[in-house]
Amino acid sequence: MFDVINRTHERAGHIIALILLENRLANLLKNKTINVRQHTVMAQIMMLPAPPLLSNLQTQPWYQALYQKLGPKTRSRDILGLAEHQLAALSPDGHLKLLFP
Repeated sequence: MFDVINRTHERAGHIIALILLENRLANLLKNKTINVRQHTVMAQIMMLPAPPLLSNLQTQPWYQALYQKLGPKTRSRDILGLAEHQLAALSPDGHLKLLFP
């Protein structure tokens, strides 16, 4: 019984953290602190069950379409911008992890 309550509590905490992150993203986009590409990347990452490898993320069709006419420097700046605003962090092993509020 205790395990069920504990799992439910953890899931509720995770859902609340996602809602808070979505709200923060919306505010940052509205204030033009982040751009639409960064918002899209974050929205896609939030739907994944585990932090993706950046190299795997960059092979996704939606990601390639997002940066089709832009160079690698823009991709890098967008990812660094997410880290700068403490939304996501690139781990030493190459995973792009969400930073919850």
